[in-house]
Amino acid sequence: MILWLILPFVCFSQKEIIRGKVIAETSVSGVLVVNLTQQTQVSTNDSGNFTIKAQSGDLLIFSALHLYRKRHLVEADDFRQTLTIEMEIMPYEIQAVEIERGTISAEDLGIIPKGRRRYTVAERRLKTATDWNPELGAGTMIGASLSLDPLLNALSGRTKMLKNELKIERFNRDVTKTTWYLSDQMIITEFEIPEEYTTDFRMYLVENNEFRTILKTEKETLIISTALRLAPSYKLLIADEK
Repeated sequence: MILWLILPFVCFSQKEIIRGKVIAETSVSGVLVVNLTQQTQVSTNDSGNFTIKAQSGDLLIFSALHLYRKRHLVEADDFRQTLTIEMEIMPYEIQAVEIERGTISAEDLGIIPKGRRRYTVAERRLKTATDWNPELGAGTMIGASLSLDPLLNALSGRTKMLKNELKIERFNRDVTKTTWYLSDQMIITEFEIPEEYTTDFRMYLVENNEFRTILKTEKETLIISTALRLAPSYKLLIADEK
């Protein structure tokens, strides 16, 4: 009788525990796992493993400084097997260091031609991987030699990976750019968005095609007014998550 009385409570407590693993092509130690519904959080170990209490319908948020954030809505099957969460690497820009050197530039010295396009890290990697680099050669049937690297990169999937990295780099750049016009204090006080959602709101804005187009104009008044107009729909979104 005692066993029959205890068994339902044991089973119930086991169903509340989710055992999961975060995987990525980089370190997965210390990834923050937040149960937004229950307001609890844990961190992954060196292997990316974690356990957290949850119920069906809870919203889990996975985040780390070096990884692109991911959301997961808890389902019944998540309690029966290990929950695997795949996360993508988030490239980030190292803060530039300014050096006092007057007005002399590499273009002024003739080291690089004036007006030449400057590439970001991700743009440079993609260009290198996809550039056929034609060179004049001798002894070839067409009088020129072509690098096979672009073909090999395409077949191996490296080109696709680099395109995704470039997409993430540009997204992060635009998210950072929003801080020029929208301070955290403005988002909290004027837009009435909770402090813990300021970064998420910036991402929400950049995911909007209209806002991203307006952001390119660098017109502060227009950018702020557009963000203010999109704020109510975002607040409805996070209200559903709660």
